[in-house]
Amino acid sequence: MPVAPITPDPGAEGWGRPTPGPPSSMPPDADPDGVYRPAAVGGHRTARWFILVGVALVLLVAPLAVPMNDADDTGRYLLNDAAADTLTTWEASPLDLASLDQRCVATGEALLPGTLEAECTSGYGTGPVDLDIVSMAGVEDAPLSAGRGLRAILASDVSDVPFRPASAEDVLHPSLSARTGEFLMSPVIELSSPFADLPDLPDLREPGMPGETQSVQYGDIPPEVPGPPGTSGTPGTSPGVYTVAASFTIDGPDGVLYTVAVTGADEASVTVTARQLWGAVRAA
Repeated sequence: MPVAPITPDPGAEGWGRPTPGPPSSMPPDADPDGVYRPAAVGGHRTARWFILVGVALVLLVAPLAVPMNDADDTGRYLLNDAAADTLTTWEASPLDLASLDQRCVATGEALLPGTLEAECTSGYGTGPVDLDIVSMAGVEDAPLSAGRGLRAILASDVSDVPFRPASAEDVLHPSLSARTGEFLMSPVIELSSPFADLPDLPDLREPGMPGETQSVQYGDIPPEVPGPPGTSGTPGTSPGVYTVAASFTIDGPDGVLYTVAVTGADEASVTVTARQLWGAVRAA
């Protein structure tokens, strides 16, 4: 007789349902001894770490963002820095030119190497003046060396300009005059420049062609014109290009001589401003 087919029971064991096995095992404990601390993933822990990192960044960045001293940050070329870069005797016998930074800015454009040039405001209410400084070591003949220093500054023939002895105490700052061995001053020099008659001078000491020199005229410092009561008088004045220089030796074994010249387009301004600038230079 025919046999009826066996209909599988979906709910029966082995028919459509997997045979249940043993329960799956959990991964082993990675730190059974509790040596390592859990990561700081809690809200309060995360905030605490952010605060600590922020404070550390502020402490690192603040010194760079806030000036820690009063150093000049305007990009001006300070005179002591310019002298250290330019003057050959500066390391052995330096001066202190910091007091001049209030009214002078080094230009770095001297006519000859080894000469410091700066542009300064006039103390006489006129246009700016040029301040030039040159130094040399091993000086035995101060007047001769002073003339050579002035020639280096002006790039002009100044061989006939005399340097006369003067009182350093009356001109230089006391700290510097105490160290000065010999002090010399030139008369006021009128430069004969081909640009002297032009209204705007390209340079107060415009040199001639290579190999040429400019002639100069000089005389004693002009007589003083009386001023109002209670004030000092002012020297006479006339238009032109004028220079006056002072040279002094520094006490020491190296025989260092500095020549400091002031040049401008007004005779009175040059004479008055030169004494102001000379008197501001201090001993280092």
